Amino acid sequence: MGEVDPRDARIAQLEARHAEDQATIAELRRELAAARATIAELRATIAELRERLGRDSSNSDKPPSTDGPEGRRRRNKKPRGSGRRPGGQVGHEAHGRQLLPEDQVDEVRPVLPRACSKCGGPVEEREEGPPASRHQVWEVPEVKPHVTEWRLVYGYCAGCQRWTQGELPEGVPTGTFGPRLMALVAYMTGLLRLPKRPVQWLLRDVLGVEVALGSISKVEAQVSQALAEPVEQARQYIRKQTGPVHLDDTGWHEGPLRKALWVAATALVAVFLIAEGRSKKVAQWILGEGFKGMVVADRARAHWWLGVERWQVCWSHLQRNFRSWVDRGRGACEVGKQLLEYTATLFQLLRRVHDGTLERGTMVRRMDEVRQRVRELLEKARECADEKAAHAASELLGQFKALWTFMHHEDVPATNNHAERLLRHAVCMRKVSFGTKSPEGSRFIERILTAVTTLRLQNRPVLPFLTRAVESWLHGHGAPSLLPSSLPPLHAAA
Repeated sequence: MGEVDPRDARIAQLEARHAEDQATIAELRRELAAARATIAELRATIAELRERLGRDSSNSDKPPSTDGPEGRRRRNKKPRGSGRRPGGQVGHEAHGRQLLPEDQVDEVRPVLPRACSKCGGPVEEREEGPPASRHQVWEVPEVKPHVTEWRLVYGYCAGCQRWTQGELPEGVPTGTFGPRLMALVAYMTGLLRLPKRPVQWLLRDVLGVEVALGSISKVEAQVSQALAEPVEQARQYIRKQTGPVHLDDTGWHEGPLRKALWVAATALVAVFLIAEGRSKKVAQWILGEGFKGMVVADRARAHWWLGVERWQVCWSHLQRNFRSWVDRGRGACEVGKQLLEYTATLFQLLRRVHDGTLERGTMVRRMDEVRQRVRELLEKARECADEKAAHAASELLGQFKALWTFMHHEDVPATNNHAERLLRHAVCMRKVSFGTKSPEGSRFIERILTAVTTLRLQNRPVLPFLTRAVESWLHGHGAPSLLPSSLPPLHAAA
């Protein structure tokens, strides 16, 4: 065998090392690609977390009560009020308590001066003297419960030679509480949002009525049955509307289950429902299959089935969406700023129509320009680098006609603030009670919120209505109605 050329050995050695280097480089490239992918994923996660930390009531659907310190500082920077000092202003009309007529006063006590204010001598009352000044003091008398004892006496039948016991008259509760006391318990838990233990304290200390905590729940269940008929009438009333209906929901807990509390409202009737979730199926059940009216709501997918012809997207929600684009500081930031400016113009035009300084026809003409500019900005946002903003802009362009329903229907408002205001009472109740424990408790909340909210919208007293409803239920008569009796069946929402 011939000798191996050292140069060939060297070349083979270099080729082997080159192959190893190429494999190392390929491995490093794979690791670099994986590292870049990980970095991109981490950046996206960091951006998402920063966005979550930046969410507050000004750029999302979160309530103001959940704002952190930074959100509160941002909110407090906004000018509030007119800048005037608090309290009564110069020239405002006084609203002092008026004296009751003498025939409505329970007791009159004349007070004669002890002595003459000049010489200190004795004085006497005379008919020809100046009229006395009147000073009335209002006081609540000590409350003592009125207890009626029904004695079910036995009567003897000489023919049958047997005893028969008397029965409670119609309308007498089988429990120990009368209709007014039952209504008062529901008033305190449903309208005043008092937990059951404070209700127990108030009944004991103020009214002198000893009540067990379990009895309060039992009374709520009875009042719930008494309200079933009028609440169902209100629900059917909502379903028959051809005018605008405001629709909104918030979270609710029923024991360990997470549910949603819905409200559907006109200007004078509001119906509440605790349902399994926030789906299209729930929204369709609330409004009914044959619903033909307009709906004012947010952009939740549960409302998409309505179509752009019968839907007004809430501009307050849109304003918060546009502000979130700005706060994220990405590709849609500048577009978001411009959209906020046109949203402010929209609200200004609507306010001027409301206060009578601008004709509606003029508002519609000016709003055409706003609408055109909003479309152009949404088309620009659809192509931006902010994926969330681009997706939202694409959806808004598909729903664009639903943004401007208020322009063509004078009775349709541009925001869903009416429903949001009605839900605040329930949200405060949820913060105190943490929801309900059972389906029966949820039915009571639905019905008492429907009754209380509707009566307040109509400026009707709550306690007398609840009392009449319980009395009617005990006697087996028709319950009083929650529907507005002095108004036409169709009306514009506030």
